[in-house]
Amino acid sequence: MLLIGCSQSHTGDLRVIEVGLKKVTDLHLSDVSREINVIALETSEVSYINSIYDLFQYDDRLYIQVSSQKVLIFDLEGNFIQELGNRGEGPGEHQYIKSITVDKKIKEIYLTSTKKVLVFSKTHEFLREKLLKNTWDYLYFSNEKRYTVEQKYGVPNELGYVNYTSLYELNSELSIIDTLSVRAVQLNANSASSYPFNHYLSSVDHDLFYYASVLTNEEFLRDTLYQIKESEAIPYLKLDFGKLILNEKGIKSTWIYNIVHSKSYIICEYSNLGDKMFFLYDKKESKGYNMKEGLLDSEGDPIVLRPYDLSNDMFYYIKKSAYTNLSTEEENPLIGIVYLK
Repeated sequence: MLLIGCSQSHTGDLRVIEVGLKKVTDLHLSDVSREINVIALETSEVSYINSIYDLFQYDDRLYIQVSSQKVLIFDLEGNFIQELGNRGEGPGEHQYIKSITVDKKIKEIYLTSTKKVLVFSKTHEFLREKLLKNTWDYLYFSNEKRYTVEQKYGVPNELGYVNYTSLYELNSELSIIDTLSVRAVQLNANSASSYPFNHYLSSVDHDLFYYASVLTNEEFLRDTLYQIKESEAIPYLKLDFGKLILNEKGIKSTWIYNIVHSKSYIICEYSNLGDKMFFLYDKKESKGYNMKEGLLDSEGDPIVLRPYDLSNDMFYYIKKSAYTNLSTEEENPLIGIVYLK
């Protein structure tokens, strides 16, 4: 069941882009990029990174969410500066981190944790916290508006269980003022699965786009990207993966993780028949590229592009550093900042 928006439904032509599952190609990052800047992050006991879930740049700093554990701050040369906030259960402290973002207008940094949002100044001083009834999975600021995505799993009802995904608009105090989208997935058994690299919202100039994956088994694909317009989530485009195939156990073969919209490109992370796939669509050329795992870097290794500055077709990628000394711990990963053509 899918409930979209809060008022009238919209009809009309929906743009459809064919992915072409059988048309897999090799595409080098250098073929579609005009500039690539690589940052080697300093490795130390206090700055060690095991997995990066997200990052953003604010002024001359990189804020990196290290799995669900902490946020580390580096300069643009890769030098470690400090950790943001403190781990714990008291006021001003965090446990599991769900997302990080910044309000550039008022120069404040927001860390979303378990049932709370912590607010920090530009100089990383703790300012205040907002306590929540539930845990928000994602917090995002765009065009002076604030949004959050909330996932609720395993809510019992008369037919079994329901997983809810809700998109809300917030005011300056981070209180919910409007519900833009609610999706309810009915399940026979209590089941939940999530992807650690969710990019729910894509902001391009003054336009905002929304996609939320469903990773519990269904007999159809969540293949539509929505645009947030006048407090509604309106279907914007559909990615055509062809006929959905179910295996002998009734499990679907294709799973979509992210659909991201930039000024000139559509990007989709998905899997098909167990293979991790990456789809890049050039809107200027009306041409799509379907790749196994990702674009190939200068060493022939596949990389996945993630949002950095979508209005300027900027993305980042993460690459593990090669061992330089097998007697020491692995170096921190490399961050590539990519300007697409």
